[in-house]
Amino acid sequence: LMAGAAENIFTPAMEETPDWQPTVYYDLYARSLVLFDGQEYIVIITADHFMQGFDETEIMRRVINRATGIPPNNIFINFSHTHNSMFPGGRWKKEEQASTAKLDIPYDEWLDDEAREREPFVQWWFGHLAEATKRAQDNLQPAVLGVGRQAVQIGYNRRPIRDGVCVMAENPEGAVVPWTDVLSVHTPWTDQ
Repeated sequence: LMAGAAENIFTPAMEETPDWQPTVYYDLYARSLVLFDGQEYIVIITADHFMQGFDETEIMRRVINRATGIPPNNIFINFSHTHNSMFPGGRWKKEEQASTAKLDIPYDEWLDDEAREREPFVQWWFGHLAEATKRAQDNLQPAVLGVGRQAVQIGYNRRPIRDGVCVMAENPEGAVVPWTDVLSVHTPWTDQ
């Protein structure tokens, strides 16, 4: 098995306006893991992104395919759903606030007609994931996979039933998953 990984920081740079003072607490990352068994590629992408619709995700898969040749159906994209991030259209900031962030690669060649119809911020976002995936693919090396489960609770239940209706609120008595599953990818042990 071969594996390669890469990450991009995609925290948008924003200019302050009289009524808008953006604050960055932590950078936002897009990370890509490419696995190759000698015949087929699989991509696992994680992104600190609020959410994205199916239509945008399909366009993103096509952009990554154009950058890497990896079939769109072999590309899995997971968003962390952080409420401190953004929608693909940049609706997390003032509508008139354009991102000044730049990705210094010629990602325009990877955009198809549908991707080119998106606003520049969304094209830039697509470029970040495609570039990280291309870099991960270009850096493949022998690897070993491992899996594990660790007891940890990183969230809480927010779906109590009140008067027969599911609402969003803290629910300390509700069900939680008290573990996390882990996929590890590492260089195989050698005697040298």
